[in-house]
Amino acid sequence: MSRYMQFRRYYFIIEKLKSKTFTTFEEINETLAGHDIEINRRTLQRDLQTIRNEFLIEIPYDRKQNGYYIDYEESLTEDIESFVHFLEIVNTADLLVNNLSEGKNTLRHISFDSVGNLRGIHVLKPVLQAIQDQNIITFDHLSYQSGEITRYTLQPYGLREYLNRWYVVGSAEGESGLWKFGVDRIENLVITARVFERDAEKNPHELFEQVIGVEISGEPLQKVILSFEPRQGKYIKSLKLHRSQAVLVDDEKELRIQLTVKPNFELIQQILSHGSLVTVIEPAWLREKVVRIYRSALRKYEGDMRS
Repeated sequence: MSRYMQFRRYYFIIEKLKSKTFTTFEEINETLAGHDIEINRRTLQRDLQTIRNEFLIEIPYDRKQNGYYIDYEESLTEDIESFVHFLEIVNTADLLVNNLSEGKNTLRHISFDSVGNLRGIHVLKPVLQAIQDQNIITFDHLSYQSGEITRYTLQPYGLREYLNRWYVVGSAEGESGLWKFGVDRIENLVITARVFERDAEKNPHELFEQVIGVEISGEPLQKVILSFEPRQGKYIKSLKLHRSQAVLVDDEKELRIQLTVKPNFELIQQILSHGSLVTVIEPAWLREKVVRIYRSALRKYEGDMRS
């Protein structure tokens, strides 16, 4: 049995358990059958054991409720949603590989974003190993702001993916807090033999849960309320801006949502990307900042028209 088929089963099992608190074997089996997957109870038990051992997600059986459920309190993984996202990526990649192996013409039916840079992914594996083994790494990194290349010594804490780009996050020697570095700009990576002790106060997972994107914000955690025109609201409901997204109003006039985040550059970029289809309701300072950006842009366009 291929790992691809295993990951497919894991994905549909987790998705079913997320949709219904106590799920029977028959209900899980019915979901899998809908995707042309057949299993017996022994296979399900093996899958649940693997999910527990390899991915630290506890899925016990409750005899009183006659069903399986995800025990979020006992699960050692910090983010089950990230695990599901991982399974989605693996499933998609293996599905494409399998199709490509069946015929040379498959690529003619697939359109890739030609500007989706995947540079630097060759460093992901050694960096991830360094994170797991707590090895200090050194590398050269190009700054887009200054255009300079600087040598860094880093205690790597984690990896972050955003908009098809990867970043390594950690504690840089001689600097405070956590720093992030785009792997596409990393050169001359060295995994040293020196090990480090993790600082429990520096938790990149918790940090990125509170923001959109990768900018580490100095703003306090706060409520951001946005109002979208109904036609755009359908997209926002299907592809959330942030995991904290909650719907406040959903009618023929608007989709009003609330995010609980630390506002940063990426949040503002997301707002601006929707143009006139979104309005910032709260907080007032963010609304005023977006207005200033639009006024500045308008002045530039007006200046171009007069010249």
